Amino acid sequence: MASASTKAATLKSILTPITTVRSDGERILAISYFPDGQRIISGSDDKTSRQWDLKAGKEIEGARDVCEGEVWAVAVSRDGR
Repeated sequence: MASASTKAATLKSILTPITTVRSDGERILAISYFPDGQRIISGSDDKTSRQWDLKAGKEIEGARDVCEGEVWAVAVSRDGR
């Protein structure tokens, strides 16, 4: 019987990256998809939450919020809010 570490090493990812977003050198700590599948929201250690256009791979201008501290969690409801 294979050990747990051997089994984990043989698993293949079923996820395929569709784009890469860059946040001015700051770490992105959280990501959530919008229901339309075209946008994501991210939370960073630079105290911002940002919306991203996945097709363009760029931040959506005017959709950035500045928070009081690092943003460790983000969420989008089923209705996209």
